[in-house]
Amino acid sequence: MTISSSDQFHVSDVNDHLEVVGASKEELEQALALIRASRHKKVEARAAFASYVRQTMFAESAALISLASQKQVQRSAGLRQHLMDVEGFETYASLAETRNSLESSVRTWVSRKRKRNELFTIELNGATMIPTVQLTSSGDEDPRIVELMRPLLDAGLDGWSLWAWLTQPNGLLSGEVPAEVVKTNTRRAVRAADRYAAEIRRATESA
Repeated sequence: MTISSSDQFHVSDVNDHLEVVGASKEELEQALALIRASRHKKVEARAAFASYVRQTMFAESAALISLASQKQVQRSAGLRQHLMDVEGFETYASLAETRNSLESSVRTWVSRKRKRNELFTIELNGATMIPTVQLTSSGDEDPRIVELMRPLLDAGLDGWSLWAWLTQPNGLLSGEVPAEVVKTNTRRAVRAADRYAAEIRRATESA
């Protein structure tokens, strides 16, 4: 397999390595340095965004008076921090890099998918997080996760709760994680999502 560029560089896939013709060693080292710098910048941007969200959640918690309410918010904030730090998320900018696209195009794509209940986002003070649990490695929506999301979004489940439901051990699945179960037994995972959606509707109707 050979890939050519407009700069007359020729990249060949030879067995288990690549051969580049038309570029010096210095040029290749500079190109690799740019790639590493881009990855580092992406990690820094995501960390800064997560820090901003945590500070905002702390400010919301500090404003409460009831001790019981404060404890509940602290538990909720702890879960949200876990979701951000462990489960991970994309921003419009980082997802644009993953998809090799413009940020404006990604915003349009996310908006369209969100309206179809094929993606969900977390909004906080004008900032947007796109949980990675619903994305493939190339930055597209994962159709298996979409099957789980739709009934829950239709039932009115909010973004934080949906993110937690998808990624945390679940009683309806004997303590297994829905986003993992759907990869091996889609029907079982979807049944759990449908049952939970029905519970949400019943709770809403009785409220």
